[in-house]
Amino acid sequence: MGIAQQVAKILEIYGKQKNFTTIVLETNDDWISAIKLYEYCRYQEFAHFDGNIHLKKMI
Repeated sequence: MGIAQQVAKILEIYGKQKNFTTIVLETNDDWISAIKLYEYCRYQEFAHFDGNIHLKKMI
């Protein structure tokens, strides 16, 4: 597991501890590596406009 994946996992654990049910992320179309990371971590796109991609994951 790479550093970025570890950070994402830690944030998910923190969210669960705070009783969050969903994590929402935003990135831009040009940041392909970020999009691939989020998709690998099972985030799903729910909106795409103005050059931005919005992803979410139930935790």
